[in-house]
Amino acid sequence: MATSIGGAEADHAKRVLVVVSGDLRDDVAAQLAQNCFTVIQATRHDEVASLLAGVRVDCVIVDLSSSGQIPPLTLLQQLRSSSEAVIFVLADVHTEDAIVSALDEGADALLIAPFSTREIVARVRALLRRERTRHTGAERLRLARFDIDPRSRTVTAEGEEVALKPKEFDLLLFLAQHRDQVVTRQELLARVWRSNSLAHTRTVDAHIYSLRSKLERDRTNPRYLITVRGTGYCLKSSGE
Repeated sequence: MATSIGGAEADHAKRVLVVVSGDLRDDVAAQLAQNCFTVIQATRHDEVASLLAGVRVDCVIVDLSSSGQIPPLTLLQQLRSSSEAVIFVLADVHTEDAIVSALDEGADALLIAPFSTREIVARVRALLRRERTRHTGAERLRLARFDIDPRSRTVTAEGEEVALKPKEFDLLLFLAQHRDQVVTRQELLARVWRSNSLAHTRTVDAHIYSLRSKLERDRTNPRYLITVRGTGYCLKSSGE
């Protein structure tokens, strides 16, 4: 069953959907409400789609370790395909594969236990502030044969839409916003994946490889997504 609570000035507050199990759900919801967020609680994963169909939310908090009829990673896929809300994942796993999978399926940020409810609220506030900044002046970008639309999160190449995964789009958009500049793998991890672990640099390389497969006419001889050996990558605006 879904419930909704609100703190002071809730009519003007950001809406947060909490998909977390047990006592932690109640604690997180109470802390959010105390900080003037409007909180919607879902007790089951299969409630999420109907909730999102009826109300716009700004952030969804998902407990990756929670159980439900819908596996958490599948839930992330559904959330990213149906909502523009910031997706914030809580996890008690420390394996690289689990973290990378969550981020690849659309999570905007991930917090690994142990954590406090105060830290969760602070992270939500920072994520929403960053999202507001990202959408300010979010204009369509035109680079060579590509059109990139940040608002609809679509990419077209010579009029044909290119199917990108959420993190592939985020990576391309960031590179496009810094076109003709060399961007290091560490910066891409920090800005796109919001990770400071150098152990995940292979994730960047894998996503670049995938983008080349979808955007370049010949991925073995790229004209746009250029590797700067020993440093990172550069997206050329002209492809010449």
